[in-house]
Amino acid sequence: MEEIKKICSEIKFAPKVELVEEKGKSKLYLYGSIVEEVPTNWWTGEAMEGDYITIKDIKEAFKEINEDSVEIHINSKGGDVYSSVAIGNFIKESDKYITVIVDAIAASGASIIAMAGDEVKMYPNSLMMIHRASAACYGNAEELRKIADNLEKFDEAVQASYMGHFKGSKEELKKLIFDETYLTAEESLTLGFCDEIIEKPDKEVGTDTKVSNIKNSLLEKYRIDTIDKIESKVEKKNILNKFKGDRI
Repeated sequence: MEEIKKICSEIKFAPKVELVEEKGKSKLYLYGSIVEEVPTNWWTGEAMEGDYITIKDIKEAFKEINEDSVEIHINSKGGDVYSSVAIGNFIKESDKYITVIVDAIAASGASIIAMAGDEVKMYPNSLMMIHRASAACYGNAEELRKIADNLEKFDEAVQASYMGHFKGSKEELKKLIFDETYLTAEESLTLGFCDEIIEKPDKEVGTDTKVSNIKNSLLEKYRIDTIDKIESKVEKKNILNKFKGDRI
């Protein structure tokens, strides 16, 4: 686990919420920290430089997408949990077919956004991390108790974002979240958080020898049949293509 955390800490970002067109395909890049709004300089009122992802920028990008589908590339260690949930719900409720690709890491709130995809793909060396909501706070005893109560409610709420993909029970998911679990692409595929690994190499990202027993037991329990999964994806794509053809 410590080895994976070290890898995550070394991941660098090219700050952007950028929409590009490549070979007739819309690709939206979400790189950086998730915030409600870009922070401003207290003295000048100007926006501060940084790698920020906001729902405002994402909504503006979606207005420019004319195709029926969009590929969303994520490289983010997370950020504001409220904004993460709002962004995920906005993407999920759009009329686009969403393919999420984790370019390097989708951690914390970014993993919530990733779950909004109709299809989630990861590279062999990309990572995902899920954990409990946290907050920096200040106040008296009563105020801090209220904040703690609210965080526990949010822990319950965000589980719904993962349950649409997770192959286990709600209680098993809760254990993974409480354990602050880092997942490789292969592990994410096994547990259902990922649908496909892009260009899988001979070796997967190394994991620490002291990996959580909770994670290992669930990986074994929900080991999937790769052939059945591929056939299922092909069938799904054929159905989508059929409906697209009917609309032309």
